[in-house]
Amino acid sequence: MKLVLLSLLFINTICFSQTIQSQKTFGTGFDETNYNSKVYDNHLYLFVTPETAGLSQDKTVAGFNFYDGWFVKMDINFNAIDQFVFGGNSGDSGIDFVKCDNGDFILLLSSSSDSSGNKSTASFGAIDFWVIRISNSGNIIWQKSIGGNLEELGNKILKISDNRYLISGTSTSLISGNKTVPTNGLFDIWSVFIDGQGNILSQSSYGGSSAEFFGDVCYIDNSNQIVYSVNSSSPPSGNKTTNLTGYKDAWIFTTDTLGNMLNQVSYSTGSNTEVYSFAISSNGSKILVSIDSDVNLGGDKTVPGFGDYDAWVVFLDLNLNELDQKVYGGSGSDGIQNFYNDGLNFILACTSTSPIGGNKTETNFGSGDAWIVCIDANGNILWQKTAGGSGNEKVRTAGKSGSDQYVIVCNSLSGISGNKTVPLYVSGSSDLWLFKLNSTLDVQTIQHEMDLIVAPNPFEDEVTFSWNKNQEKVVLEILDVQGKIMDKRIILNGSAVKWSSENLTSGVYFYQITTNSGSNIGRIVKR
Repeated sequence: MKLVLLSLLFINTICFSQTIQSQKTFGTGFDETNYNSKVYDNHLYLFVTPETAGLSQDKTVAGFNFYDGWFVKMDINFNAIDQFVFGGNSGDSGIDFVKCDNGDFILLLSSSSDSSGNKSTASFGAIDFWVIRISNSGNIIWQKSIGGNLEELGNKILKISDNRYLISGTSTSLISGNKTVPTNGLFDIWSVFIDGQGNILSQSSYGGSSAEFFGDVCYIDNSNQIVYSVNSSSPPSGNKTTNLTGYKDAWIFTTDTLGNMLNQVSYSTGSNTEVYSFAISSNGSKILVSIDSDVNLGGDKTVPGFGDYDAWVVFLDLNLNELDQKVYGGSGSDGIQNFYNDGLNFILACTSTSPIGGNKTETNFGSGDAWIVCIDANGNILWQKTAGGSGNEKVRTAGKSGSDQYVIVCNSLSGISGNKTVPLYVSGSSDLWLFKLNSTLDVQTIQHEMDLIVAPNPFEDEVTFSWNKNQEKVVLEILDVQGKIMDKRIILNGSAVKWSSENLTSGVYFYQITTNSGSNIGRIVKR
């Protein structure tokens, strides 16, 4: 039993608030559906694949074909500083990017162009990885085509060190081009290590006899491990040793920095599961894997869901041993598009169709909204915010600016409605919706002279609040992370009260004890 003893003369009263600020529409007069975004050094960077090569709205540089990679640097208030376009005579999609130590960027595109436009490298197959290093001013330093005789679809570029980078995606090619490893099945995960000059250092294929499609990959620098999440329909075969129990399973595996496989595990409900993204805890001891599931309970899923689809998060250690499972969602469909580790907690960038229900505390505005959820390292919800309009929003968290401000980038089909206050450029087409989400703690100091014991904490069903001497009147309030009062008790001429958590889901709550001499607020956790 854990006892929490508070004996303070002054204590803070804390109120949580999340506010949307500095909204902006960004894009062209055409659709922007494929994009990536990151924050580096208090600047927002966007890598967008617009459906136009011309100048349009915020796009002030001409492209080369219908699809190009449009790379934009903004200040943190969403003012464009620089923008550049990379492409050739066919389709080129901006996929991912990473910043180098000297301020250069390495861009990853999927390309079907020949040498044309500002692409100077020939293709090996139908679609290749196209890797470009640019200076901070947008000048091309070098570029490489990486691929085989068929299709390579890029997914992620990671910085391992300033002279070692990992490029990963899906491949259907045989040994050909500059691909030197075979494919095990229909589609494999193909990972290529390059140096800072774009030279291939080593490469590996991962997969079984059927198809593997990419989810995510992360580098755990304190253990020199790389962890992959893959959607797999292969039985044990190739270098996959885990069983297939559903139509498609979530296959998670780790490698060393040379690409050698270390551990692997699969998760399935026996039905439809799809794995998306990863997060690594700040101390590098936990791996959080997000999986979409349409099954309430079953297979490897040991926690019940709430709706049609839920965001199912599995907590693993570095050896891929399971630590815990959590589910986030309401009565509709909810899925995590991306994770963000803010240094202490995790931001879940979800797309949600759910009204209030499950552990979702705000209703929807349209057919699908951005649902931003902050959890601690144990998966407890600290706060959440729904953002959207009357249409559909698909969210990706870009990063954090300052101590309490998150930069959010969504794809939006909504006009001014809900809590979206900026219009679309063209009704019926999609634009990027940029906004900042402030999560602040308003702190007010109140004099207080109680010795308070809260036990047990964490608790299962019941927690006891007791204090040092009989009080004439004590008001106990239980609040959720949004500051909403969930329960209120008044104790007259007493020194303790037991509080039962009936009908409340597991998670973080706050208590406030108020007497004639002041107030005391603290946190309790229901298992």
